[in-house]
Amino acid sequence: MLDNLVPVSKQHSIGRVAATVHLAQSVLKVDKVFNKLNEDPKIAFKYPRRNISYLQSINLSANPQVVNMPTNNKIMNGFLFENFDAAGRLKGIFRLLNKDNKASITYETRIYVDWSTFYNEFLEEVKNFASAYPFYISAISLNYVDDFTWTSKEKIPVKEIFNPFTTLLNSKFLESDNSNLSFLIQNDQNSENIEEKIDVTFSNKVKKIVINHQYAKQIDNLEYSEEIFEKGNFGKYFDIAHDANKEILRDILSLDVQKKIGLTQK
Repeated sequence: MLDNLVPVSKQHSIGRVAATVHLAQSVLKVDKVFNKLNEDPKIAFKYPRRNISYLQSINLSANPQVVNMPTNNKIMNGFLFENFDAAGRLKGIFRLLNKDNKASITYETRIYVDWSTFYNEFLEEVKNFASAYPFYISAISLNYVDDFTWTSKEKIPVKEIFNPFTTLLNSKFLESDNSNLSFLIQNDQNSENIEEKIDVTFSNKVKKIVINHQYAKQIDNLEYSEEIFEKGNFGKYFDIAHDANKEILRDILSLDVQKKIGLTQK
């Protein structure tokens, strides 16, 4: 049956998860925020690798006849904190990124335990950042990557792994040897813009099945960081995003696979 379908973990299939808070403005003086966070011994201990990131800007002469005259300017556009497991593998990432006059802060883990553990770690990092740099939130997003390996020399039994009755996957996808299907779902729920991006891939060449799901919610009325924590809206937004990911998996995966990864009771 599906004994040869091996999820990335014994408890689940989540290979990576990243939660992002999108700020209404860019972060000024990145180095000062970076230094303030570095002063916290808990953060310094948790993240042994901490670096400011730079946007490499190359300015060329406007005269097309003048060549080989670039000027390199390094512009601070954020920072990156990283930690590792006992084997030296990248485990957790906390980063700030300034782009297009707005900023985002992201917490990502490559070794996922469960939603409660991940969310509490993420919340701690966001609160640490907010204490150093209070901000207004314009949107949130949550990205899950589910990863499976097919260990048999036989072809991947696509119709046994995926739900053949789902409306999200077409017959050409289910009947192919290697395929990638990407789609976008947009909803305006209670005047709140919701967007979901789903990318489903399987390959008999590399014997992999990967499902990449991103949920994003725009917050029309900007919310201040301190107030959103006090009101409980922050956790509510991400709980809804987490549930949306599970619903997508329940829609596209067969019941046998759902049981294998603990999505449905055996």
